[in-house]
Amino acid sequence: AEAVQFLARIMAGTPLDKVSEALQLAGRDHSRRVAAGAAAGDASGLPVQEVVHALNRVLNTRVEKNPSALRGVTTFYRLLQFINGRTVPVSLLVCGMAVLCGGAAWEKVQQGFRAMDDDGDGY
Repeated sequence: AEAVQFLARIMAGTPLDKVSEALQLAGRDHSRRVAAGAAAGDASGLPVQEVVHALNRVLNTRVEKNPSALRGVTTFYRLLQFINGRTVPVSLLVCGMAVLCGGAAWEKVQQGFRAMDDDGDGY
C-alpha cells in the first residue's frame, strides 16, 4: 500500500490525458512488435517494462531510477494483473491510472470511457 501511495503522490500533478496518450502509444507499439515477432508476449496486454517507459515520458522522474516509484508502478501493475489475469490491457491501465492522476472527476470518467471504446463509436 505504501508503494502505491507514493505512486499516487507523484502522479497527482500529472494530467490523465498525457498518461493515457503515452500508455495507448506504448500499447500500439507493443502490439506491432508482437505481431512482427520482435517481442514476446500477448499483444492485448502491456508488459510492466513498457508501462515504466510510458510513464517516464510524462513524469518528472525516471521511474526505473527511483526505487520507490518503480516499486509503486510494479505493485500497481500486479494489482491490476490480479484483477485481470496474466496480461493487463491498456484500457485497464488507463482506468487504473485515472484514480492516481490529478484532474476533475468528469475528465477521469470521460478518459476511462474513451479507453474502453474499442471501435470509437462513443458507446
